Amino acid sequence: MRWFRWHHGTVTDPKFPLVARRAGASLPDVLAVWAHVLEQASESDERGAFGSIDTEAIDCLFNFPADETRTASILTAMEQRGLIEGGRVVRWEKRQPKRERADDSSTARVQAFRDRQRQATGGSGKATPTTKDEAPGTAVEQQVTPGNTQRRGEERRGDASPDGDGKPAASVDKGRYPEEFEAAWQLYPSRPGNSKADAHKAWATRVKAGVQPAVLADGVRRYAAFCEANGTEPQFIKQAATFFGPGEHFSNDWKAPATRTPAAKPSAHTGLADRNYSQGVFDDGTFV
Repeated sequence: MRWFRWHHGTVTDPKFPLVARRAGASLPDVLAVWAHVLEQASESDERGAFGSIDTEAIDCLFNFPADETRTASILTAMEQRGLIEGGRVVRWEKRQPKRERADDSSTARVQAFRDRQRQATGGSGKATPTTKDEAPGTAVEQQVTPGNTQRRGEERRGDASPDGDGKPAASVDKGRYPEEFEAAWQLYPSRPGNSKADAHKAWATRVKAGVQPAVLADGVRRYAAFCEANGTEPQFIKQAATFFGPGEHFSNDWKAPATRTPAAKPSAHTGLADRNYSQGVFDDGTFV
């Protein structure tokens, strides 16, 4: 039977509320998507690699609102927090054991524990002190929160320029990001709170997965034209990190709806040329 380890404290891990806040989702939504990711990664031939996820199908599975892309937003936020990267669960090998127990009875597990204790004490009978979390036949791992010191510093400083369009001055970021990304970033529609660092991380993940930068840039051009044609308000423009995220919104066609010129209404003033305007008028200009 294939299985994966679900760690104690997962539901209270502070990473997941942060993911929920970034994705605009609830904590139960995030935990449901995380469980699906772990299960798909466990069932994969290459354990730890969950590959491509049909976000629309997961939205339907968990009954997320049809007018949202909640699963895609959650996966993007998980990438930003360092939980997943390039279609893999980060540190899967460390968090999940490579072998499954052959001893499926408590007696065998206790006996194995006692054998280890005897080996550790050299047969003296005095057990080596253990931590309070250790118990026969169990192994407790402390979950390691991804190091986000640099990211938190960036969030405190903010990526937005003084005018709040989310695009810092070119001199600040010169040489920090690839030219292809810089060019696409300048074309991306302005949105309040749009993090350039998070956008680049999502961009780099897609490139690492084999997506050509030109494909990402073309997607930005289509999306920018779509937003302009529809007059999309800034607060409804997608975060760039979501646009470049696992949902692959950059691959959508983003065709603006064709504008139709309304047909001219027929005038109510018709037949005026056919009227006899001399009727009732006398030769001296008086009229009845």
